[in-house]
Amino acid sequence: MGGSDSSGGRRIVEIDIDRLPDSQPTRFEYNDQALLIVRIGDKIYVADDECPHEGCYLSDGHLDVEDRTITCLCHWATFKLDSGESLTPEVTSKPLKLLKSRVEGNKLLIELE
Repeated sequence: MGGSDSSGGRRIVEIDIDRLPDSQPTRFEYNDQALLIVRIGDKIYVADDECPHEGCYLSDGHLDVEDRTITCLCHWATFKLDSGESLTPEVTSKPLKLLKSRVEGNKLLIELE
């Protein structure tokens, strides 16, 4: 699905955008890190795939395309994809960990620490 490169101590992972389904949470594993990638039209969101509440996989969760949120199916924690903010503080106030990414041509470049 992609390749990698090192840049100044950080790893850059490349993924072909054409291989990312639209409006469907996708799990991408690189070494020991699981990433959640969500493509909604031309916008792509990248986050840690583990829910900050209990560690369930958000890629198995419910995506609300209109509100741009992802809901964990384990305990119903809901997060904004653009900011990581928890919308269910009664479940968890911990935000979703977002990762830096950018699009260059037909590639999604994700910066890993």
